[in-house]
Amino acid sequence: RRPLRVEFTGEEAVDEGGVMREFFRLLSRELFTPEAGLFFEVEDSRRLWFSQALGPERQLEDYWMVGVIVALAVYNNNPGLDVPLPSALFRKLKEQPTTQEDLAQLFPSHAQSLEAILSWVPSVSSDSRAWLDEADREFADTFCLSFCLSPPVGPGVAAASVEETLLCEGGAERPVLYRDRENFAALVHEYLLHSSVQPQFESFARGFRRVCNSPLFDVLSPEELEAIIAGDADLDLSRLRQGVQYEGYLPNEPYIESLWSVLEAFSVPRRRRFLAFCTGSDVAPTGGFQDLRLLVQKHGEEPTSRLPVAHTCFNLLLLPKYGSIDKLRMMLTTAIEWTEGFGLQ
Repeated sequence: RRPLRVEFTGEEAVDEGGVMREFFRLLSRELFTPEAGLFFEVEDSRRLWFSQALGPERQLEDYWMVGVIVALAVYNNNPGLDVPLPSALFRKLKEQPTTQEDLAQLFPSHAQSLEAILSWVPSVSSDSRAWLDEADREFADTFCLSFCLSPPVGPGVAAASVEETLLCEGGAERPVLYRDRENFAALVHEYLLHSSVQPQFESFARGFRRVCNSPLFDVLSPEELEAIIAGDADLDLSRLRQGVQYEGYLPNEPYIESLWSVLEAFSVPRRRRFLAFCTGSDVAPTGGFQDLRLLVQKHGEEPTSRLPVAHTCFNLLLLPKYGSIDKLRMMLTTAIEWTEGFGLQ
């Protein structure tokens, strides 16, 4: 197998990594959006999970292709698909049991409810001969639960419009008792992370393993696999600055200090867009920002109306020397907000 090289039709670019990163970024934007009908965004965690009901013109084999694409990103060491996939997915890919922490990350409201159930203490004394029966009655009166569950839905979908799922035979008529609480919690965990999406996950996993089936993949932990795919979400610009090199500028000259002052004043979303503008991806690689090796090169000076230009293939920012920090801020903001694509002069 050979490394992936990408070329966009009608656009000239040398793929030294930046074009490939842009390819995966644009592709993941289309595949993982809820409108694509394959995944939905869990409202209280903003993580993506498999849709139980496929969108129009979608089929289970589409998950196979998504698995192949994610695996290609891993195989080509392309960090940062900009897709908020949960830790449970990576643990499942490694065939390891999911944990309560995985459930809490993806479905925090459900996890908190289960924690309340498991930590609940009855008011009756355990010294009583019939204390368990009394605890059962008190628990049932307090929580009013049965062995059924409303499936999680994405933003904008009314929960009342979704039918409840039975967690066991006759679950709608079976109340959850104090003695059943651990079994109930285990069934909810199993349903949310496994049985409710098993066909979708199995198709995804087959596609993923079609590409990543080497001994190297076998030694990766779920956390390492997640780091490769998701990249480093850290947006600490001081770490990015550690690895930056300059041509035509000195690292500590006033103009460069103004540049970092402008960047530090950016909001987190705008910082992400700056990172994507320069590198083709809006998350840092696995090793962190300092491993980006961003190059800032002088590209003319006043008088000039040039906008900053980036060559994501080489993590290169061509930055004119503007006459004021206000013009620097305006021109840099315009460049990162209104550009997308490749071109060689």
